[in-house]
Amino acid sequence: MTAHYFLQAPEACDILGAFRWAQVRALGGDDRLALAVAKTWLGESYENSAFWDSVIRYFIEQPALPRGQIPAIVDFLQAQKFKVRECAVGPGFVETIQPPQPKLRMHGRSLPTLLREVERWQKEEKKLAGVQNLYFKKSGINGFLWSPTKSSDEYWTIRELLSGADLIREGQAHNHCVATYARYCASGDCSLWSLERHQNGKVEKCLTLEVDEEREIVQCAGHNNRDSSKEEMKAVRKWAETARLKIAPWVVAG
Repeated sequence: MTAHYFLQAPEACDILGAFRWAQVRALGGDDRLALAVAKTWLGESYENSAFWDSVIRYFIEQPALPRGQIPAIVDFLQAQKFKVRECAVGPGFVETIQPPQPKLRMHGRSLPTLLREVERWQKEEKKLAGVQNLYFKKSGINGFLWSPTKSSDEYWTIRELLSGADLIREGQAHNHCVATYARYCASGDCSLWSLERHQNGKVEKCLTLEVDEEREIVQCAGHNNRDSSKEEMKAVRKWAETARLKIAPWVVAG
């Protein structure tokens, strides 16, 4: 069946694009869908074929899918499931960041939700342009290690985030936009810190902290920008005391 459609591929497709066009048609997609898919980079690459076959089947099952959104959806899925970022973490040092959703699947996804995710991702990508190549000077503020129980199995740490790579990882962990602060960190307008709880060999990421030029903690944000807990704020206050920092009055326990 695919060979039959391959012979009918439009002249606009090269050989690889014609194979992709024929695949979509053989699976039940119409001419417009087949051409839209073939014009993406899927018309040039056949890596991770099992996943992309499931994507094509998903497209076919979505009659309301705007054909013009297909390139953006393909780029979004590639970035979420397969794309590895290279980020500068210091002069001459590069670190890799793994894709945020390596187990992503198409099964059960609603089209409206997918389109909203793509739109949000596109906006974030614009804000993050160049962030992965930034790294920052240390603020001069001391980090933090504290055990409220004096036990080596349970303690809190606060460490400074010193590169775009750090900020991207922090934002992925907490699902917030901390990476958009990269240029403020690079210019010295603020410094960003990660509060983590260590228990029995496991690390729990708790809060992202912002300290301004006046050495004042002006923001504490957890996952999805939740407020800090009383337990977390106890660690933050202890850090502020030892590092001689102020805490803004609006930074309070949730």
